[in-house]
Amino acid sequence: MTVPLVVTEEHHESLLVWAYAVERGWMAATGHSLLHIDEHADWALPRVDRPLPPSPLPPAETSELVYEQLHIGNFLWVAIHQRLFDRVRWLRRAHQTLPKNRHRRLFVCPVTHDGWRLVTGSCLADGSIPPLFRDEAHAVQYDLIEPREPLEPDENLVLSIDLDYFLSHPSPHHPAHRIEVTADELRRFLDDPYHFLRISPGGHITPHTEDGRHFLIFNRSDAMDTSTRRETAHAAIDQLDGLLGEMTTQPRLITLSRSIRSGYTPPSLAAELEDALLARLKGRYDVEATELEMIWCAADHRGLRRAAEEVMA
Repeated sequence: MTVPLVVTEEHHESLLVWAYAVERGWMAATGHSLLHIDEHADWALPRVDRPLPPSPLPPAETSELVYEQLHIGNFLWVAIHQRLFDRVRWLRRAHQTLPKNRHRRLFVCPVTHDGWRLVTGSCLADGSIPPLFRDEAHAVQYDLIEPREPLEPDENLVLSIDLDYFLSHPSPHHPAHRIEVTADELRRFLDDPYHFLRISPGGHITPHTEDGRHFLIFNRSDAMDTSTRRETAHAAIDQLDGLLGEMTTQPRLITLSRSIRSGYTPPSLAAELEDALLARLKGRYDVEATELEMIWCAADHRGLRRAAEEVMA
């Protein structure tokens, strides 16, 4: 069996790949199991300004959703709400804290009938969805696992691999991510302890002035010293390959996300780790690679361009 493989820049683009895969017949529209191989859970709830129907959107609409409404940490609940997955296993090399109940049954439900907000919660003791949400909710089995645990065979498995699983900055490292602002805007930032950029979760802003120009620098941090971590990262690739080799079934689809632009995967080792992982995947499966650009073309990828035109109009 040929296994489609798509390499993306960032992990939330997997949602676009899945929509394309459904349209192409690579995977069914419902009922899959996701093996989420990642340093991060990507389990935040999205807030969008458009309805989210409980089924996969066409690639064109998914492209707009991905690039205009979602980010790298909140796309998974959308896929579950769309019924793509009935089970999610988050594989992390070492979970920092493992709850007593590592295997939970959760549900996701739109708050309003237009589906603009999603809420989640735990299912009842018998695994059923609470009656208040039962009409519109979808349940998912959520398991936290580590590579020492064997993977049982699964005919409907989808692999979603983030390169930062093997080596990750503890927080996003953006050496050159800065925005030039006016002196007045810089003063507003400096004078306001509650400026939205100060209190927004997930970011740290540093003001900086250079040659009379003013900048806001996002998440200033030191680059990781990868020299002592290279062997560990390659060992993690070997370990994952062995874990996949113990399974008697093949995945329906594989996505590999680089996570370089988001600042998690160190650029100095990213290409080397990607090549090593792809070599293992191609050695284990009959892989057929598809370029993300081809999916953009199929999706008539125009959302960002249209949004920019509206802003500049």
